[in-house]
Amino acid sequence: MIDISMEDEVVNLVCEHAMKFAQTKIASSSVKLLIGRRNANKTVEVDQVKVSTDIKEEIFELANIAMERLQASSFPKFSETQILEDDECFVKEVLLNSVEEQQDISMVADDVLPEAETVASLVSATQLAVRSTGRLGLDDIKSKQFTFYVVAAKTDNDEDIYLVKRQRGFKVAVKGRIFTRYADGLQRLDDPIFGLAYDFDFIIFKDFIFVWSVDSFYSLFMDVEELQKSIPAFVESITIGLGITVSPAALIYVSQSAEGSIRKAQQVRRIAGSGWLHMVNSENLVKAIIELDAETHAIKIDNEGVTFEPEDVDIFLSIVEQRIYRGKFDGKTRQSQASKTL
Repeated sequence: MIDISMEDEVVNLVCEHAMKFAQTKIASSSVKLLIGRRNANKTVEVDQVKVSTDIKEEIFELANIAMERLQASSFPKFSETQILEDDECFVKEVLLNSVEEQQDISMVADDVLPEAETVASLVSATQLAVRSTGRLGLDDIKSKQFTFYVVAAKTDNDEDIYLVKRQRGFKVAVKGRIFTRYADGLQRLDDPIFGLAYDFDFIIFKDFIFVWSVDSFYSLFMDVEELQKSIPAFVESITIGLGITVSPAALIYVSQSAEGSIRKAQQVRRIAGSGWLHMVNSENLVKAIIELDAETHAIKIDNEGVTFEPEDVDIFLSIVEQRIYRGKFDGKTRQSQASKTL
């Protein structure tokens, strides 16, 4: 069973245990490379890849570089839109039981993160693949459509650690491009090419998931179908929470926009859970709109509330999410895709 939380006390707990991370090292003999993909039913398939001794040593070095980065990190409160500095890492608490207990994925219960079911499947599938004696050879690996790879290892204290990187399949040459290497002159490399990056998107270690790339994390684990089903509830939460009435037609436009875009659906979900919706009243919304150039929108506010057309959905949601601002020096209005609270 798995449980994930994003509360402040989790961040405090990680900080309290920072010294433990500083003492953690990867055991070189334990490193294994696996590739995997997520299926439509939220389960994850993972297979172990056969690697040569020199590549295994490289993977070992990459794992330790990631651990050093983790040891030097601070842990700000989780946010889908905050920009992370090089020495920062988001953290989620994750409670993992044995592989046998995780076989019944239907028992996963999580009120905060609907992606928990897929995370549980990833951990379970990885543990089983590590224990398996099977290895994928070249012919096998060519036929596998994978979306991420995992470096599975054990620490010097015999604790499991999984380092995950999103990667969609192999790199292959296309028309007008070939891959080469320099060895007494350029030599052509045959397809397929497997690229190992020097950074990972997230790490599953002990009772925590450490996230460096939120986009990759959600790309691998987001339940798109569940997200789309929840749009009416998110829009209703926004309607109830706002300090101003939004016209029924405008709310329909918001719903239609979210149904047609995963990113927009994510934004509607974030706004529904924000703590400042009650502050978005007529007075404050007028002040925010004044910051905009009149020709950029057709949002109208009167005694009955706010109205706008379909083409204004994006800018309205960005105003509510506090993503619109005017430059102090050139006076130009900007829309931020990510931010960091100072």
